[in-house]
Amino acid sequence: MLYSNGFRESQTNEIQLPGKQYLHIIELLKCIYPNILKPIDSSNAMYLLPLSDEYSILILKKNIERFFISTINSLSYKYGDNLTRLFDLLSLSQIYRLNKLEENICEHLTNHFDIEQWNKTELSIDLRCHLLELFFINPSGRAVNINKRINE
Repeated sequence: MLYSNGFRESQTNEIQLPGKQYLHIIELLKCIYPNILKPIDSSNAMYLLPLSDEYSILILKKNIERFFISTINSLSYKYGDNLTRLFDLLSLSQIYRLNKLEENICEHLTNHFDIEQWNKTELSIDLRCHLLELFFINPSGRAVNINKRINE
């Protein structure tokens, strides 16, 4: 399309992509080219997500979302870096409209409710309300956990 519809790129041998890293573009192409289909992993997901969004490569964006969902299912949430990572992924899910990832993270956060950790993280009022709403809508088993923590 670039080369047939009067775009200036049709008259050059090179396409300028200002602000993009060459190796990131090569990685993007490897992940979408049918004969290669390089998998999404922890080494490429974070920089491929904004590229997939900017260039509207929906299949790549969905694969990245699936990768993130698979990684959060293996995290321990109680303290430290993993919880911080969960909140970072939640921010990414909102920025890039990854609804399934956001739902999954919210479910994990409400299942592992820790108000002290929620307060340490900069969460918008809307997100705090949403998490609390989820927490109280689906309280199965949570009351027991809260009572245990109160009694400790």
